[in-house]
Amino acid sequence: MDVLQAEVCSPSVAAMVVCDAWSLWTGRNARRHDRKVWEPGAAVRYISSLLQDLASLKVPPKPNRPSASATWRRPDEGWVKVNTDAAFDAAMCTGSAGVVIRDHAGVVLAAATRWLGSVPDVLTAEALAAREGLELTLECGFGKAVLEVHCSELKAMLESSDGRRSSIGGAEPPLTLEELKIH
Repeated sequence: MDVLQAEVCSPSVAAMVVCDAWSLWTGRNARRHDRKVWEPGAAVRYISSLLQDLASLKVPPKPNRPSASATWRRPDEGWVKVNTDAAFDAAMCTGSAGVVIRDHAGVVLAAATRWLGSVPDVLTAEALAAREGLELTLECGFGKAVLEVHCSELKAMLESSDGRRSSIGGAEPPLTLEELKIH
């Protein structure tokens, strides 16, 4: 591990050392188990292939950290905050929704998850998650809610008065709360 330290060698040299060591280890195992011994040219091609695979990986230099604006904010007393989020699998056209409802003290009052089948896009998954959150809010008997969604496009759509709706929305919202705020 000392050889791989940044003060000793660059990241590209460290990658080559690791790939070389892997090639030597693989070759040693092959010889030990009476498999074909690699030719030096084949070992070089294998190492080159490993380095190309390693270089093609897109690893972020720093872990993603939430920004200061991503902190949860309490609703006013007498209100609940409904946080919703969705995951979307484009290959399968499916998703999942998550909902958490908290009071002004941050105490979790209700939570739910749901699998979403036949979802055409991310916006629809986010809209279904928001609907799930509002339905749970009504089922629990809460009248004043702050809906917080993570999708800026959905937030803009919900706040707009131009009549634009997601693929799940109709002309009029099917849910009625005493008061609803969108965040």
